[in-house]
Amino acid sequence: METILDYEKGIRYPTDMPPLMHAHTIDAHRHGLKHLADQMRGHEQAYIDGTEHPSVGRDTIPDFAYYEPVTYCIFNWFAISLTSYLRLVALVDLVQQRRWGIHDLVTNSDEVEEFCRLYVEDVVPAVYRWRNKVAAHPAVTSPLKATKRRPADSLGTLLQSFSCPVSRTAGYFEVCSTVWKIDGQVADLLPWSVTATYERLTPRFWPEASIMPHRHRPGNEPSDEPNTYYREIRRRG
Repeated sequence: METILDYEKGIRYPTDMPPLMHAHTIDAHRHGLKHLADQMRGHEQAYIDGTEHPSVGRDTIPDFAYYEPVTYCIFNWFAISLTSYLRLVALVDLVQQRRWGIHDLVTNSDEVEEFCRLYVEDVVPAVYRWRNKVAAHPAVTSPLKATKRRPADSLGTLLQSFSCPVSRTAGYFEVCSTVWKIDGQVADLLPWSVTATYERLTPRFWPEASIMPHRHRPGNEPSDEPNTYYREIRRRG
């Protein structure tokens, strides 16, 4: 018996002879991500049902976190859980390629960290950046100084790490579509949506666990034509 963790890369988890670990943590994150995406979809649908305007444009809601604190926090919870989930998927791939055991992870800790990090950065660059600068801890509470390997956090990033309005884009809730800039220093965060990211990843990671699509009134559906907000947001994450 086996579970396919990544259909695109063919990463498989043999449940009868698990590599290094049992799959309980991986499964827990998978179910947790579905739960968070379902919750966010419910909040999005409530906004769609509560307005007569079609979901075609983008409306920024500066005080969203004040009026919808739990919905706002879902962005942070989702980013942390998705990052953890993808790092575990990458680790399964690595230990099977190398035929490693638990002791090998300590001996090769630098390779493990880089392999898992690069996998996440490739799959969800915007979510991973949000996780590092906002969800894990706001960058402003631990500003990075410049080193030979990386630049310092910009003033825009520090501000955006604790003051990030939510936008309603083609029916989706999205962060970072508004980017802060202070003294010419622009935030390095990227726009992303919980549900759009989940939908984009569904065929690759959990084709059996899709979420309900938005329900728009006939004639109010957002267009999927090129250069529309709908097409744009569904490519992000």
